[in-house]
Amino acid sequence: MAPPSLQLLAGQAHAALQRGDLPLAAKLSRQALAQQPRNPGLNHLAGVVAFHAGDFAAAVKYLRKAAEMRPPPPGVLTDLGQALLSWGRKDEAIKAFQDATRLMPGDADAWDGLGNVLVEVNRFDDAISAFRHALSLAAGHPRILSNLGSVLARAGQTDSARETLAEAVRRTPGMPDPVANLAMLEAEDGDPAAGKALAQQVLAKVPHHLVAWMALANAEQKLGNPEEAERLLGQVLAAHPGNGQVLLSLASVLADLGRNDQAAELYDQVLGQNRSNPKALTGLARIHAAADAFGAARALLHEALQIAPDWVASRMELALLEAALGRFQQAAPHWVWRFRAENQRQRRPFPQPTWDGVCRPGHKLLLWGEQGVGDEVLWLSLVPDLLAAGMEVIIECDERLRDLLRRSFPTATVVTRQDPPDPACLDAQVVQMSLGELFLHVPRQDGRSGYLRAEDDKVARLRRQLQDQGGGKPLIGLSWRSNAVNYGKNKTLSLDQWKAILSVPDVSFVALQYGDIDADLAAAEAATGVRVLRAVGIDIMNDLDGFAALVAAMDKVITTSNTTVHFAGALGVQTHVLLPKARGRLWYYGVAGSSCRWYANHRLYRQSTQDGWDDVLDAVRAAAFP
Repeated sequence: MAPPSLQLLAGQAHAALQRGDLPLAAKLSRQALAQQPRNPGLNHLAGVVAFHAGDFAAAVKYLRKAAEMRPPPPGVLTDLGQALLSWGRKDEAIKAFQDATRLMPGDADAWDGLGNVLVEVNRFDDAISAFRHALSLAAGHPRILSNLGSVLARAGQTDSARETLAEAVRRTPGMPDPVANLAMLEAEDGDPAAGKALAQQVLAKVPHHLVAWMALANAEQKLGNPEEAERLLGQVLAAHPGNGQVLLSLASVLADLGRNDQAAELYDQVLGQNRSNPKALTGLARIHAAADAFGAARALLHEALQIAPDWVASRMELALLEAALGRFQQAAPHWVWRFRAENQRQRRPFPQPTWDGVCRPGHKLLLWGEQGVGDEVLWLSLVPDLLAAGMEVIIECDERLRDLLRRSFPTATVVTRQDPPDPACLDAQVVQMSLGELFLHVPRQDGRSGYLRAEDDKVARLRRQLQDQGGGKPLIGLSWRSNAVNYGKNKTLSLDQWKAILSVPDVSFVALQYGDIDADLAAAEAATGVRVLRAVGIDIMNDLDGFAALVAAMDKVITTSNTTVHFAGALGVQTHVLLPKARGRLWYYGVAGSSCRWYANHRLYRQSTQDGWDDVLDAVRAAAFP
């Protein structure tokens, strides 16, 4: 009986592959290949079948043989690239895709594949170029748009990423991948509630979509629900055991929960799978830094940047680490990368070059801040130096700070931040600088104070009001929580924990805490029997000039690390600062010592164990009320 024809065997193998019957497809393709071992089409078919069966070594063998033929079968080089990538041979995969784009420059799939493998080796800018070229060949292709949006997010270009992913979703509303990628972007660097809703939308249709599950867990973490994030990631890990992406997210959650030893084990597990993972190296570096192993942390961050020089998180961690250790010159080159970091504002649209740091009498200098009000106040401590050097200073600020800064710096020009910028900010002689780039110009002495000036009449009125409520006793301002997105909870303790402080006699305690604090005050009074006073007519969150007057009315301030601590320092009020051991402790900038280079009137108290506030509060009581 004559053997089946090659055409029949190949056709049956194709049909079996399409049905998902991989064992039969492999058997038939090998039978056909045995008759013509050098047939390029049959080698291509055998390679594709082996790839779908998960035998990547065999897939590469067959596909390479097919690719050696001249001309190679259409699409074989892109298939070879995919097989090499799945086999972990990333450099060879890049070459295969590059060969495909040279051989078929008009093939959008080849450029898309090249972009995907460049993402895998953290060459984000090159990947973005490849995806954009693919889109020039296949305009509006939803899969390529989704891939481009995903890498734009990883490269820190969040606005472009959001726009690109939204376009992919608009073009194919029923396609889950763009929606899942958009969910991940919102969860990690946008609106986590929106990210959660989008992830749930995908999971309602595709219950086991990995990216959607990851986005849902990340959203819960950002929404302040790390326990729920841990539960979700545990479910995902059960379905995808050993998955590096899941392990990374779980490690981040465990670190947030203060379980650093467990987090470190997961990071080590990921690095055991792939040492070239900058996210895992950076996460492990954070844990080493939290344990005061600064040399090990620095080495891991440098290793991450050798692998992925554009990895923003590693740059930021290294900048913070070096600054915390007082190595400002080493921090400065990395700090500019914050403009590509998660949750950071983009550069303001100023045409002027960055300041070179040289003070030239008569030259104008624009100061602008892209971070929170507390950081803005801290960096303004350098304004007196700049004015004394003869510089003409223009300060672009949060609208809530305008009146306070005009009073404090009467010889400077103070304008409100707006879009487009105030024309005063666009003077041709002005040179641009971001406040955060002043690392090389930080004060050398042990702090300064009193550079902000509250309104005297308002200070006097508030002091009378509060002393009338408290019987004329000294006023002690208290602030006990931080709303910082990434690690505010590390710097927060409930007011009812302050018994060591609230039991001090013959003083009146005043709330300087922003936000809704009714429940906090009631719980503290129930636990200690002490009523904490509140100023009447001051909106702490929105009336910052009034808040400055309230802080200036205090005899002393006791606070955790939040906006209050900077106002108290800038106003020259004696302040005792409660600092955590974990993330959030790198206090402007230093990880040891009780003094502060920014504020002469501050004394710092650091946790000896994570989440342990009792010894900190006891130390504050002993020092503040001898």
